[in-house]
Amino acid sequence: MRLLFLILLVAGSLLALAASAAPLDKVHPSLQARMMAAGEQELIPVMIDLGERFDTKSFRQRTEGFSKEERRALLIKEASAFAEEQQASLLAVLKDAEAGGFASRVKGLWIVNMIIGHVSKDVIQQLAGEDAVSMISWDRPFGHELLHDAIDDPGDGPPAVVSWSVSKINAPKVWQLGITGHGAVIANLDSGTDYNHPDLSDHIWNNADEIPNNGKDDDNNGYVDDTMGWDFENNDKDPMDSYGHGTSTAGVAVGDGTNGTQTGVAPDAELMICRISGEGLHIAAQEYAIENGANVVTSSYSYKWGIHDPDYHVFRKLRPEALDDWTHWLHDPSGTSLSSDAVVGSLCFY
Repeated sequence: MRLLFLILLVAGSLLALAASAAPLDKVHPSLQARMMAAGEQELIPVMIDLGERFDTKSFRQRTEGFSKEERRALLIKEASAFAEEQQASLLAVLKDAEAGGFASRVKGLWIVNMIIGHVSKDVIQQLAGEDAVSMISWDRPFGHELLHDAIDDPGDGPPAVVSWSVSKINAPKVWQLGITGHGAVIANLDSGTDYNHPDLSDHIWNNADEIPNNGKDDDNNGYVDDTMGWDFENNDKDPMDSYGHGTSTAGVAVGDGTNGTQTGVAPDAELMICRISGEGLHIAAQEYAIENGANVVTSSYSYKWGIHDPDYHVFRKLRPEALDDWTHWLHDPSGTSLSSDAVVGSLCFY
């Protein structure tokens, strides 16, 4: 009898351990390690990936022949509704967690059916037990200096001179065809942009549906006073460059040479500024760009394999939704400024 009791006790203990460990199968190993080092009340930035995906193949077939505007509006409507239904139960859990101080900055993203936010260890374990969850990953923060490769500042040279790189890709010949970026909005996802820079200040996108500095979300897009873009890193309306790289890449896109050398391949385009930090915010910024009318999205944010271990799997998942929207996506995984020739090429298509 005693032996039977011991066997049952051991079996029960093993079952309990298995039950408690099972949800960790959905927690990425790097996040498990981060949880081990975290305090009980510490909030960890995470990406909560849901397994189900919006049917982009069916959407593509159903919208054959639609205009860009019609297709974009329908994509946002249908993909948002799909994500809202998929994420409802998880967002309810996270809303309660926020009320208790165990979560913050929670946001559901339709572009990849993902939820991002900062949550406690207990909440991570709770979410990992939900059937809808595919994987929970650590949205590891990196300093800007670790993600950016140096490029020249805009406007560094004598007046009225087109930079050698812009000439090298024959951008002036494209301008002669009347293709200068006029009417196009380029979203730049980087360390922010110095919107007061003489080469850039006349080209900053203006969100006409938002009244500046009134403390209200006039266009009901979830971002208060986002007149020129958004600082996703600090979650505020001011995407001023904190590091310099984003101003440089903005110059590659739209720098008009007011302060010296013309570095921009699309000098008549508008620049939507998205200051980012972390993979989850990178994805959120891409969703923002689509929702707010960007024609081109460019980023030289450089996640390097073996150093940052980026989640390329998730980034690949968002491509169909983005491309079905007719937005041109220019991302350089090496951070070596793909923007120059790619932007001007995309504007030819635009």
